[in-house]
Amino acid sequence: MAKEQGVVSDAVSIALAVSISEDELMRPPPGPNGEMLVVNVRFAVFSIKQLDTAALSAGLKIAVVWYWTDPRMIGWDMDTPVPDKLWGPDMFIVNRQPGDWTSEQTQFELADPKTGRMKRAIVHAGVLDNDMALADFPFDYDDVQMHMETISHWSTYDQSRMGARTSGQSYSVRQVTERFEGKVVALYWNTYIPEWELLGCSVGIKQLDPSPLGSVRTMVDLRFHVARKWRFYFWKVIAPLMMLGVLAFKVFERDVTDIGGRNGDVATYFLAAFAMLFVVSSMLPFTDYQTRLDYFVTVTVFLIVVIGLEATVANQISKDDQDWAETIDFIALISFISLYVLSFLIIFAPALMKHRAVRQKLLTHVSELPVGEGADLPGVPKSSFYLSVPSLKGKGKPNLTPTRSLSMHRTEKGAISA
Repeated sequence: MAKEQGVVSDAVSIALAVSISEDELMRPPPGPNGEMLVVNVRFAVFSIKQLDTAALSAGLKIAVVWYWTDPRMIGWDMDTPVPDKLWGPDMFIVNRQPGDWTSEQTQFELADPKTGRMKRAIVHAGVLDNDMALADFPFDYDDVQMHMETISHWSTYDQSRMGARTSGQSYSVRQVTERFEGKVVALYWNTYIPEWELLGCSVGIKQLDPSPLGSVRTMVDLRFHVARKWRFYFWKVIAPLMMLGVLAFKVFERDVTDIGGRNGDVATYFLAAFAMLFVVSSMLPFTDYQTRLDYFVTVTVFLIVVIGLEATVANQISKDDQDWAETIDFIALISFISLYVLSFLIIFAPALMKHRAVRQKLLTHVSELPVGEGADLPGVPKSSFYLSVPSLKGKGKPNLTPTRSLSMHRTEKGAISA
């Protein structure tokens, strides 16, 4: 009996395929009751890595999963591959870097033959451009953005035909709403990112007004909100630099008349502090502003220079009045220590407190309402949906296995290979 049902299903699928021409298959299906077709989308994230501050880039692997209803596929046998020229939604990733970017279609199948509900999954892997605001470095936080756009972009099941609408609109994009179709964003790795802590994720979908030609652009922004693990930079850069500044005060142990010894010490400390400028610059991209770490290096270098100038002045005064020179030397020592500590607090304390407040707020936010309706979160655009890390964990393994032996692989230039 089961075999007979399978034969009937195959016959129905063949009849449907024959009755619909390739041109009709490549057209978007109509929406319900003549309305706009709604395409739902979700994201399965497999990894975020190589979050490179100096290169302003981020590597990731992520699946974009689409759901839509195609009445033409009602009654199709689920065990039979869909027609090669069947229409499906697609999207363009704006900020991907040229090079080793790949897009592999792992699923294009009928999810429900009773309703014609379709599912498509495309796994993207590569490197994204990732601009950073580094003014508070190393106490900064970032949002790794995957910026996607569609002007009713589409491609067929076999990806031999693809395109976009130059006028009008074929479909609107919404996040998934049905629970059985999965979470809007699900994480399928342990969330470890070297140097960074993942706090949460936000999704924003915005449809722009029609262009003068009538095309409608939809922007989908997926942002991963992260905070830098600053302790590495504290122990590797800030603490050694501060120790260097403290050691510079040992110049005052020498007698005010020992100008040769003092100048030698100052020159040694100056060269060591100046070398730290190159260490810091190797960690950062070229910017037209100073980071907090840059300011602290500059303050330390300036302190050592001022200590050298004070040594010269005290030495000159000692030729006429050594007691007065030693008094000036002592006052200078106390003043320099106080100013150096105060500078350290002014430079780093506000950034550290802000870092802790942002981290706490993003980690503990539990509402899935749009941010504009639910909360005001740092770095999260208004009207975006925000989810903290605990609510993003995916259960088990994602169902993104290929539906037949031929898996389509699209490179950065769009070529297809089996």
